[in-house]
Amino acid sequence: MKIFKSIVVLVISLLCLVSCKEKLELNAPYREIPSVYAVLDVSSNNHIIRINKIFLGEGDANLMAQVADSVNYPEGELKVTLIHSSSKVYLFKDSILQTEPGAFSTTQRVYVNHETLLTNGAYTLTIENLKTGNTFSSVTNALSPPNVYGYNPFVPLYYPVPPGSNPGTDNYIDYSGLNIKYSVKFTPNLSDQGPKIYSMTMRLHYYDSLGNGVNNYNYVDYPFNNLTNADVSTVGGIKFINYTFTGQDVFNAVGSELGRRQDPNFFLARKMYKIQYFVYASTQEYLDYLEYSKPSFSINQTKPIYSNFKENKAIGIFTFRYSVNVQKNIANPFISGFATNPSTCQYNFYNAALALPGCQ
Repeated sequence: MKIFKSIVVLVISLLCLVSCKEKLELNAPYREIPSVYAVLDVSSNNHIIRINKIFLGEGDANLMAQVADSVNYPEGELKVTLIHSSSKVYLFKDSILQTEPGAFSTTQRVYVNHETLLTNGAYTLTIENLKTGNTFSSVTNALSPPNVYGYNPFVPLYYPVPPGSNPGTDNYIDYSGLNIKYSVKFTPNLSDQGPKIYSMTMRLHYYDSLGNGVNNYNYVDYPFNNLTNADVSTVGGIKFINYTFTGQDVFNAVGSELGRRQDPNFFLARKMYKIQYFVYASTQEYLDYLEYSKPSFSINQTKPIYSNFKENKAIGIFTFRYSVNVQKNIANPFISGFATNPSTCQYNFYNAALALPGCQ
């Protein structure tokens, strides 16, 4: 891992968006330093690299960030390649991505590839500016997937199940016990090339019944804190990454999110019908990146900027992650719980019988 200090930088990434309102003056010769976010998912064939220009100049940085030409390289200016230690070459092509409105331009140029990545060996990412001749490179090891035994997200029959149920036959999730401690667990890969950090999001799917006879499908995400290999617990001689929560925690998360949303036109009522679990595992580089990306609350606001690029010629990260999602049905008691729980009953949830008991 390498870091360097910068007095004025604007780092644009998918995870961390930092803006500065001060006027920026260029007092030194310009040096091209791109900002790169390249966290590639080895379990997917959809690989996206985001590369932005760091801009310096007089004026409000927030306004400059809204201009697509200020943050994006022109089409065809960058050549982006990924080379495996076996000499296999992956070529990334330009593409335009429309993002949600925020601090930066909603038009973002990204670089995409749709080939299968290998899960061993080493990779070299090279970014070449065909106009300036500058090159930026980074080398990192591939990421080995988690183990495939025990409570593992890659074996759907064993992941996850309510207490007392048969993992081989029961695919219905019931978190209706308000004070019961539920858990989602899986076995980590503790090898040198295995993951070092894990995250999980529970996604609860519901549909809104509309007066025109159409169902409007939506979902609520319940994210959990990151865990690392330091959080591994041992049960029955087996090591687990373990996420715990109560049933009321789930109802609270759904109610909190729905309180920020508006009902669609012609809304009558809504019903929960499906649950998904998204689990992500990544590398030590990514764990370091998150640490350096945390906001600074000290008096001295100048802090190191993360880079694992050769000679710090670019800032940002190149590494890998592994992801999986498992889908389950919801048991009737859990469905009905949303209709009467104090955190969710005001949002007109049907119970399992499509009745509206309301808050009690």
